[in-house]
Formats: sequence, C-alpha cells, structure tokens
Amino acid sequence: MESDLRAVFADHLSTLPEGATAWGWKEPRSIYLMRFWNETMPGFRFVHFLRDGRDMAFSENQNQLTKHGPAVLGDDLRKAKTHTRSIALWNRVNLAAADYGERVLGPRYLRVRFEDLCSEPGATIAAILGFFGLEGDVEAAAAEVRPPDSLGRWRLRRRKVIDEITGTARPALERFGYL
Repeated sequence: MESDLRAVFADHLSTLPEGATAWGWKEPRSIYLMRFWNETMPGFRFVHFLRDGRDMAFSENQNQLTKHGPAVLGDDLRKAKTHTRSIALWNRVNLAAADYGERVLGPRYLRVRFEDLCSEPGATIAAILGFFGLEGDVEAAAAEVRPPDSLGRWRLRRRKVIDEITGTARPALERFGYL
C-alpha cells in the first residue's frame, strides 16, 4: 500500500506548478487511514472536518455506512434503522479520529465544524489557512460559502427519533459541541 501511495503522489506532484509549496486532498474516507498517513508521510497534517452527526444520520448519502458500517459497527445495531446505524458510525469514527489526532498528531491536527464554516466563514477559513501556514484572500473565500438547505435537517424529525439518535451519539455530540 505504501509503494502504491508513493507512486500516486509522485504522479500528482509532477503536475504541480514549479515552486508550489503546499498540496493536499479532500477525501472523507481518509479519516479511516490517519495512522497510515502519519506513518508514511512525515509532517502530515489532518483537518478533521465534521458535520453534526444528526444531520449526517438523515443524509440521502449513506455511502460511508454502506462501505464501512459493517467493519466499524460489527453486529452492533445490525437490525436498527439506517439513521441509528449512521449516527453510531459517525460517533465511533469521529471519536477515534479526534483521539488519534489530539494524542498523536497534536499541532498537526485541526478540527473544523461545518456549522462553524457556515456561520463564521471568515474566522474558520483564516484558521484553516493559518494551520497550513498559507496566505489567501479570506474575505473572497468567505464570500463563496453558501450554507446548504440541509443544514439542521435533523430538527424536522419527530422528537422521539431525535432523542434516539442523540442518545446513540451523545459522547461525540457533546465532545464536538453539538449538545
């Protein structure tokens, strides 16, 4: 896997403009490979981008649950509804990522909440640029942020369902400031 990674990076880096000092990628499934990235790339930095798990539980896109749910959840909640399994996966994966990031990566780890990007785009973008030691037009970037209509979609659900999923993911919801 490491040799394949190095070949992919070599190909990718060959396309960067001369003098480029930074590069990266956005791939949500990278969260499952934090240890591998850290061990194979000295100086690796990780932005842990979160969205409220209650919103994620009701997303039409359940690819993470389909692809990784069985491995992460095992038989736990096998017969539970999709939204319950989805938030359980969100809870476990994000808590593990935060633990690893804080414990192992330390200053090379940054947690960003999607809701903060939507409500305070300038401050959030400035923090991300600062984390990477980059300069940029924060105001112009902030002007591009458009909160989706689906933000807070979980609030439209019945109280009983909200209570159920909140209970399932209470540890992460509390740790990440959603409760």
